[in-house]
Amino acid sequence: MPLPKAVLISLSLVPVVVPAVYLAVVQVLVSRQIATSGTTKRVLTKKDKLLAQTSTATAENAAPPKSIPEHLLDDAAPYVVTCERVVSRPIPASALTDPILFDAAASDKQKTSYVLTSYLRGTMSAFAWTPQGLIMKSVVSDAAVRRTFSLNYIRGLTFVASDLACGAYQVTYRAGAEGNAALSRDRVELSIVPLADRPDLVVHGVIVTEIERTPTEVVFVNETWMWRHATDEKPTMIEGAVGRWLHSLVGGWMILKGTKKVTAPTRVKAE
Repeated sequence: MPLPKAVLISLSLVPVVVPAVYLAVVQVLVSRQIATSGTTKRVLTKKDKLLAQTSTATAENAAPPKSIPEHLLDDAAPYVVTCERVVSRPIPASALTDPILFDAAASDKQKTSYVLTSYLRGTMSAFAWTPQGLIMKSVVSDAAVRRTFSLNYIRGLTFVASDLACGAYQVTYRAGAEGNAALSRDRVELSIVPLADRPDLVVHGVIVTEIERTPTEVVFVNETWMWRHATDEKPTMIEGAVGRWLHSLVGGWMILKGTKKVTAPTRVKAE
């Protein structure tokens, strides 16, 4: 028996409505975890080298990553640079569950550094299962690079210089935790490198992840820096309204997944 017209119309809308509902739910969940989010387009100059990264930084005054190419900072550089900055709401330190936090022999710097590593394992493991991550994996045939999408592989990374996650994100800078018991920070920069087998897929960018930890709370910051030639290349994804919204949503969702990783109850193996 033929389906009623109303049913056919409803079924035809499923591919549109379901993703829309899913995105709406994700946005609600993300909004509970994110304190601020902003994107700005700017032309970098050598003055940017003098900027200091602070807990009150915004997309407008965030210091450029250490991994950003030097030629982008020339006063006459014909490049457009866009920065997206997403900051988590403060997480109570009492909610963190990493075992090292309860190790009396561990220093505050070691604890901060380990929490950031655990957080990155959570965010990159989540990214590996996003549509973008799955598509990236599908175009790579190199077995060693495909392995970098594996959850077991990502969970074993310490995110130090040269570590590669999800095929295209390579650690090019890690500051190492600094500070004291009152306030400690750590920072990791992952440069976007061409996928193996697909050197034609070039994206200019650096992902910055930072933690700021005090005795009472922890804040995570995710920055995406992308650049292009002002006249010879098309606008980057985060320059357009729709692309910016989607990318910011994914960035917030990854913060959500990362914070769940560092606040998840640890499992004790049975003897």
